[in-house]
Amino acid sequence: MKTADNIVARLPRFYRATEESSFLYYFASAFAKTISDQEKGVTGIMLSHWVDTASNLELDLLASIVEVIRKRNEADNDFRTRIKRTLVDRKKSGTIEAIRLQLATFLATSEDDIIIIENPLTGMHFEKKVVSGDVWTMISSSISDEKAEIIISVEDGEARDPAIIDLDAQVSLRYNGRLKKGDVLMIHQSGKIELNGIDAASSVTFEEEEVKKKKNNKTNNNNNPSAEEMISKRMLIIPRKPSRWQFQEKLTDTLARFDRSKFDENVFFSPIPPTTIKIDWYAKLVAAFEVKIPSEALIKNGLTREELEAAVNSMKAVGVKAVITLQEEKGKEMQVP
Repeated sequence: MKTADNIVARLPRFYRATEESSFLYYFASAFAKTISDQEKGVTGIMLSHWVDTASNLELDLLASIVEVIRKRNEADNDFRTRIKRTLVDRKKSGTIEAIRLQLATFLATSEDDIIIIENPLTGMHFEKKVVSGDVWTMISSSISDEKAEIIISVEDGEARDPAIIDLDAQVSLRYNGRLKKGDVLMIHQSGKIELNGIDAASSVTFEEEEVKKKKNNKTNNNNNPSAEEMISKRMLIIPRKPSRWQFQEKLTDTLARFDRSKFDENVFFSPIPPTTIKIDWYAKLVAAFEVKIPSEALIKNGLTREELEAAVNSMKAVGVKAVITLQEEKGKEMQVP
């Protein structure tokens, strides 16, 4: 033991401490072992601070600083390589190319197998039960204004001359008639209007302030767009900024009266059944991207969906939504929420 030899070499020779069978040498060896263990501990702490020399749990803890997670049964050398690659890629500030490169490295697959789509097209749905006078706010949640499809239905009772009004755009669409229990009025994106699957365009009135002004000024209407075109271009547009919408229906005197003792309030003699409004559209999601990954790459690496999701979340910028789609077979996809 070199450390023990260094200790006994400083003692007087007549102690004969250099003899390994002596009591003093045995005593010095015990101290030497303690010193050696301490040196190894200090050296281990120093080495655990570097990717090239850290191992096992120390390497996992070091990688957690940059949010890199070891894959199941991944060896230290492979993990070190991936950590270094990630550190280099992070300099690109989470760009699409950087994320694609990191995922290809993480899954040990080709970059061509990783498909990333910015602002993915996602189906949106709004549903609300309303009575006459109700106002709500709509927003497309998209990078642009989007066309929508509107469905008005009555589950009980009836709705007389129901109308939907975009208060900010100052346009309205009114069905002239009564929607009875079980009726479904559908306004398609094209502007086509159907009641229970039968064309009902003749029973619908579309109005906007600009049209009213033209009529008042007796403007030539020969070149004006049809009502169907106006409905598809104005009434069915969900703006990307918040907009206020309102539902109205005609109420008879036997149904309600205004309480003159209270400003702008009315009292109903009998409950008014609510009308259901459903609005569907597709939005190009803001601050979001979709990642399409072959499912076989997940199986090959022995990864779970949660592990893949955690890896993608560690690569993207804060506040950006990632939608993961596993491509199983051609034409079949499975989304990871």
